[in-house]
Amino acid sequence: MIRKTAIVVSVLCTTVFAYAATAFALETSPEPRIRSNLPVAALPATALGRDEALRVNNLLGELGPATGVTHQSYEQARRLSETAVGPLYLIPGTRGVCMTLAEGAGCGDPGAADRRVYAVVTLDSSGERLVGGGVAEASVRRVEMRVESSRIHALIPVSRGVFSIDVAVPGFKPDKGVTFVGR
Repeated sequence: MIRKTAIVVSVLCTTVFAYAATAFALETSPEPRIRSNLPVAALPATALGRDEALRVNNLLGELGPATGVTHQSYEQARRLSETAVGPLYLIPGTRGVCMTLAEGAGCGDPGAADRRVYAVVTLDSSGERLVGGGVAEASVRRVEMRVESSRIHALIPVSRGVFSIDVAVPGFKPDKGVTFVGR
């Protein structure tokens, strides 16, 4: 009889512990968010449809999980702009944000120390224009874009923490670096 009682108590304790641990894990798992020093956090959220969320998820690949993108992230997306290659979305994660275009994506942690600006760009179908956009901290009024080893230089205005890029880049090679500096 004591043996049966011990087994029942052991099973009950294990069940209670498993339930408590699961409840604690669910309560403490962080929600996807955008840093409060980024004005884009105040823009209205857009829930992506199932097909669009799947497309974006496939673009992100391993970058999404590394940034903490969850199914909730796709319900809190921000459509930042419409570009020549399609919409520019910001997808919040628990450890930063991801931004996607029709054929490209990038993830980072804008708003963190020394990360005042974050952008994603790609070439349009002609291969002659660099298109995309980005987000910036509230203190940034314009973004300086420079293409490495070229004379391409642009000052891009920032509005509500968002900027769009559509710049002619004749002869641009994808292996050249593009830098963005908040001003």
